[in-house]
Amino acid sequence: MNNLYRNKYQIFDGILTKHEEDCFENLILNYMPWYFNSSTSSPNGPYSMYEKNDKNVIENFQFTHLYVGYDNQYNVSKINSEYSNLTINLLKLFCKKINLNNVNIVRIKSNLQTQEKNSFEENYTTPHHDFTFNHYVLLYYVNNSDGDTVIFDNNNNILEKITPKKGRFLLFDGKLLHSSSSPVNCKYRIVVNFNLNFN
Repeated sequence: MNNLYRNKYQIFDGILTKHEEDCFENLILNYMPWYFNSSTSSPNGPYSMYEKNDKNVIENFQFTHLYVGYDNQYNVSKINSEYSNLTINLLKLFCKKINLNNVNIVRIKSNLQTQEKNSFEENYTTPHHDFTFNHYVLLYYVNNSDGDTVIFDNNNNILEKITPKKGRFLLFDGKLLHSSSSPVNCKYRIVVNFNLNFN
């Protein structure tokens, strides 16, 4: 965790065995119901200015599955899917492997983006924060794909681009603006997005 506090993000490869990676991808692809979203972030939300002012932003639809939802009104997280244990167990395995304790789940969801041949390497979706309060983001990349995760610094300059690699985890401070990118060469890009608090 010290490395995370210093660098604001950290990449973890080799957490799962290849068999575990394959089984998880198979379950996600063949059994999971997906729900259509017209964009990756709210079109009229607080980050829509980036879509209007940043020539590299190209919004696109995506499909999502919400495992654990967050109720802003009551400040509580709730199980939302019969498949929630699949991702909660994945999180537990990750935490055990890196010796991370006292983790609270805010929200867990999967995002599936499809191939966008009109997009280019320099393009990304709308930069955003998942929540306005302090939290961390943990991404699990379900499949090998193009479509980098882009992390921005406090001046909205690109800090890092992380390429999706099957089995890879990316942990970063939720205060950092970030965005996804639509795959250009691959048919789809799937991530599991964990929003977490640490005690």
